[in-house]
Amino acid sequence: MFRIRKIYDCTLWVNQRAVTQVQTILRNQFPDLSAKKIDKIPDQLRNPLKHRFKTVLLVAEDSFGSVRGFALLSYAPDLNFCYLDYIATQKERSGGGIGGALYERVRLETLSLNCIGMTRTMYLQNPQTTRSKMNSQRLRTSPRKRRN
Repeated sequence: MFRIRKIYDCTLWVNQRAVTQVQTILRNQFPDLSAKKIDKIPDQLRNPLKHRFKTVLLVAEDSFGSVRGFALLSYAPDLNFCYLDYIATQKERSGGGIGGALYERVRLETLSLNCIGMTRTMYLQNPQTTRSKMNSQRLRTSPRKRRN
């Protein structure tokens, strides 16, 4: 059993702890991601004007407050558009429906913001360009058949 909640900032200790766990998941799931990007998440939550986006952090937590997965969404109010930066679960927790539940919550969040759309980075043409071996395995696609 888990619940999904939104983290608005890092002023409360419970949110600080959750953000730290999110950063740990990011380091484990995306080892090629720069430490600078991971370390700036608290500042993104605290200061949206500096980063030109409002950062929305959704965490899936168990009953003990341990973060089992998260989604990091950037909202551009001037463009009325959202960008899904990251969605990930703990390595040992994959396959339990957490990612699907988080993605559905991201979708609902974009609808509640009245966004015209949401996008995410996908390397479908060349899976070798992905930063993560796990992501390249997920993004394998079969060649398209030509229509005559």
